[in-house]
Amino acid sequence: MRTTLTKFLNLIIIFACLGCLILSIGGFFPELNWRLGWYSHPRPHFVLFGIATAGWLMYQRVWFGAGVSLFIVIINGAVLAPFFMGGPGSPTVTDDLSLLHLNTNKGAADMAPLADYQADILFLQEVTPELEANFDQLFPNYRVALSHPLTNTQGIAMLTHEELDLETRLHTIHHMPWYNYRPLLTTHLTLNETRIQIMSLHTSRPHHDGADAFQQLELDAAADWSREQQSFGFETIMIGDLNVTPWSGRYKSFLHNSQTKDSMVGFGIQNSWTAVVPMWLGLPIDHATVSEGLVIVERETIPIDESDHGALFVRLTTVE
Repeated sequence: MRTTLTKFLNLIIIFACLGCLILSIGGFFPELNWRLGWYSHPRPHFVLFGIATAGWLMYQRVWFGAGVSLFIVIINGAVLAPFFMGGPGSPTVTDDLSLLHLNTNKGAADMAPLADYQADILFLQEVTPELEANFDQLFPNYRVALSHPLTNTQGIAMLTHEELDLETRLHTIHHMPWYNYRPLLTTHLTLNETRIQIMSLHTSRPHHDGADAFQQLELDAAADWSREQQSFGFETIMIGDLNVTPWSGRYKSFLHNSQTKDSMVGFGIQNSWTAVVPMWLGLPIDHATVSEGLVIVERETIPIDESDHGALFVRLTTVE
């Protein structure tokens, strides 16, 4: 009976591995169907699944199934490997700039941990009127540079630290594309004589085909903005909740089209969603991208209670 049950279990695992393999391959072809884009996101989970099943099936001497499991590990691991390689090295830091981004879960997040980082600039998303009314209490060391609260999930705000030596100016609300109801925030500053434009970006969740297509329009518009700013002589930073993983084809196209690089490369996989499970089980959908004239010195995600997102902290400087 035990042998029969073991064989049945092995058969189920093999079919699960074949399904996982199909999904892993399908994630490379989102242009065939918008849903295939979803399957590019859980690649770390596919790797963990492949390692676990390969170990069991090798122990059971089920070599075909073990081979399928190892192939799952290889094709997904190859996509993830670049995030653990390279990195900023040891750049010469004259002056640096630190940014902290948080999707506040419509103001419900516990924002106390943010104070420990004393970031130069805070970018907050899902800002409500109730949250805005508590800014002075929550962030006593910060000044409100621009706030655009809303009762839905699209409110935004930017706060600057009172000791920030750099002058930030031209804080502007944008809609990208122009007919988008979701407001975006941009600001301008100069660091080490380098002019920088920063955008706080929050894109739609691709939970149906229409939203998926619209997210692509949002990313395309933001990429156009980045290229335009660089053509004017600015370096660019885009930071926020993009609702897409960094190894998806859509995100890679966004990096190429915006002429920016992913801040996570070289720092390993730093998950930011969903914070309702242990962070190592989540996915990185909150991002910071920078143009070539900037280099990331430090990057981490911060678990936040009462929010489905962790906070994203980055410290950067200019390329000497």
